[in-house]
Amino acid sequence: MKTTTLSSCSWGVEIHDQQIGRMTDQDLLHLGKLVLENQVVLLRNQQLTAEQEVHACYKIGDVERVTAFQRCPQNSSGDFIAEIQRVTGMKHTDGTAMGLFGHDHDLDWHANRPSAEMERKPLIWLRSVFGTKGTRTSWANCTRAYHDLPPDLQYELTALDGIFGFEPNSYTTWNEWKPHRNMQGIKIVRSVPGLAEKVLFFPFLQLFGFKNKTEAEFQKIYQLLKSHILQDKYIYHHDWQDGDVLISEQWGTIHKRWECDVSHRMLHRISFGWDNLIGASEKKTKERFL
Repeated sequence: MKTTTLSSCSWGVEIHDQQIGRMTDQDLLHLGKLVLENQVVLLRNQQLTAEQEVHACYKIGDVERVTAFQRCPQNSSGDFIAEIQRVTGMKHTDGTAMGLFGHDHDLDWHANRPSAEMERKPLIWLRSVFGTKGTRTSWANCTRAYHDLPPDLQYELTALDGIFGFEPNSYTTWNEWKPHRNMQGIKIVRSVPGLAEKVLFFPFLQLFGFKNKTEAEFQKIYQLLKSHILQDKYIYHHDWQDGDVLISEQWGTIHKRWECDVSHRMLHRISFGWDNLIGASEKKTKERFL
């Protein structure tokens, strides 16, 4: 596959002259490895059916199925495709939401289900279906930012367990989720199967404290890391075009949709894993991060 570094930043890759719908199983596994190694992978001008989207993700790993079927597209037989959630401000004829995150203002910095350590899927597929021109989503490379920190601070961070959860209006006004915290704590510096370097897990708008740290100690580290990872050199701004597919790894990055009109904008979103990319021994310990 021909790849180049993403424009406007020094990380992530764009794959050129490839149609996902025509990829072999080996090609799809290679695509998954590129996501794992580069954290963000872009392909433009993709002509895909919803079934081809789901097929591609299953070849890389386990795919999350959802139960809120009113937010899922349907196949030609009228069956809901439970692996895909629509991200849109469009509504059904009865006025109910057709998709997730239907508000026009920012969908601020976040990662997929950060409080669900064992169940969460670490990869997110986004496909722009229509109405996306003029809209922007940005990704921050927390892992690259972590490796630029002084070694003593890196070492200090490896001992920290974050209290992750959800609070209304922290990063979205979406109101279907209940406020919650995972009080068990989740390590913010992690080893990921298939990667040699550790990653930094820091979706800061979904982080509400560190275990065994005072609020003052938490705030000091929190503010330092937040300002550090939001430097321009760690950010990729993606200006959407219809037909784009962007896949991101969700332990070492966070992302943000900027304010835009979503009333005629449609994305497909799939949450999935990297299960088929790692060996048998790694599968046994894939969630036992250091």
